[in-house]
Amino acid sequence: MSYLQNVPIGIKALVPLAILIVALVLACTLAIVGLGQQHAALAEANQIAVERMPHLDALVWLCERVQSDVFQVSVLTLMGLPAEMIEPVQTSLEENLSELEISYGEIALRWSLDDAERELVRQMEGPLRDFAHQARQAAATVTTEPSLGAVMVRSSTVSFAAYRDVLEKLLTYERQQVNEAQQTAQEEVTVVLAALIGLAVLVASSGVAVSVWVSSRMISRPILAMTGLMGRLADGDLSIQVPMLDHRDELGAIAQAVEVFRRNAVEKERLDEQLRQSEQHYRLLFSHSPAGILHYDHELVVTDCNERLAEIMQTTREQATGFGLRRLLDLRPLNALEQALDGQEGHYEGPYEATTGPARVWVSLHTAPLYDELSQVSGGIGLVEDITARHDAEVDRERLIEELQKSLSQVKQLSGIIPICASCKKIRNDTGYWEQVDEYLRSHSEAEFSHSICPDCMRKLYPDMADDLE
Repeated sequence: MSYLQNVPIGIKALVPLAILIVALVLACTLAIVGLGQQHAALAEANQIAVERMPHLDALVWLCERVQSDVFQVSVLTLMGLPAEMIEPVQTSLEENLSELEISYGEIALRWSLDDAERELVRQMEGPLRDFAHQARQAAATVTTEPSLGAVMVRSSTVSFAAYRDVLEKLLTYERQQVNEAQQTAQEEVTVVLAALIGLAVLVASSGVAVSVWVSSRMISRPILAMTGLMGRLADGDLSIQVPMLDHRDELGAIAQAVEVFRRNAVEKERLDEQLRQSEQHYRLLFSHSPAGILHYDHELVVTDCNERLAEIMQTTREQATGFGLRRLLDLRPLNALEQALDGQEGHYEGPYEATTGPARVWVSLHTAPLYDELSQVSGGIGLVEDITARHDAEVDRERLIEELQKSLSQVKQLSGIIPICASCKKIRNDTGYWEQVDEYLRSHSEAEFSHSICPDCMRKLYPDMADDLE
């Protein structure tokens, strides 16, 4: 009877009722007296089997759908998808939570309940309220704090499991009520018309057998199996194989929801591992970067920095973290820092005097914006390099070039043809005056002269002294 797997649960639940109605018709042909009593018992069974059981089965499916929506919101947010893709799931979650609470209210207020049913319904209230609150809180938190939201999603499974346990107890009790009502109908028929015992017992027994077979094999057993799978999945076992995916009834829909839940959990686990590895890689780069790195929020308050930045600024990470950049004594880099908050890249290169330390350095600052899950600018990141040595080298190079150019210009002043007297050896300058050679060279170069007399001139000018020197 594999074709029954595609028949809706509501129709499956009507199979025992149909058999009992046939028994009622046969009994009515023999004893009108037993008709009224049997009809009353069957009416009670009909109310439970037709009105309550489908409602409870739909409530189970709705619970699974809410849990799936919670995990979808968490996974889609952690994937960094746009808000317009997450919003339909959040809307579906809120609608399903509202419908879940309405369905519970209908059971509590509109159903005619005995003491045992009323106690079970009362036990459902607390876990249902906790689960709905935690599901809404997790869906709201995961958009701003993905890691905390993921933990809250997992914690919601506790109240969800408690709610499911009570719901399963109510389902079991309602099935017992159906069986008890059927048995009561049989007993009343037996008492009223002993002559119909054989026929009534045969038909009623067949109805009970079909009811048990349908309820056990087609409804309760698959639901219990699916409940066990959900429990294993909630415990973190992602290796389960979900059955009944090819069914086209409510159980197939539940199986599809469980499979989606499992796939989302697997994807979430994979994304969590990727995120952990990415955070490790970034933290390693952050700690060992040769350049200083700082993070700051939209209020220009430093939220974190590495040791290299503290070393450049000659301060400590503790002093730098939490410092408001608007309080800088040297505001020259402020424009580059603010550009990142406007969604642009900023740059500053020049001298800087630290506020939290004694550093007086030349720095190269590059800034870029940081974005949140909604692609909104949440702060900025800055990369700081100490270029003091490079700047000093450039200054020395410029000074050396200037000195070389000055020397070269002076050398060029003594080049070319210089008019000199063939007799007295005076040199005519640019203004037309004749100067001594030493005066001309002194004015056109950095050379200095010390005066003395060579031996030839000594003999010519002072022959007596020259002879004594010889």
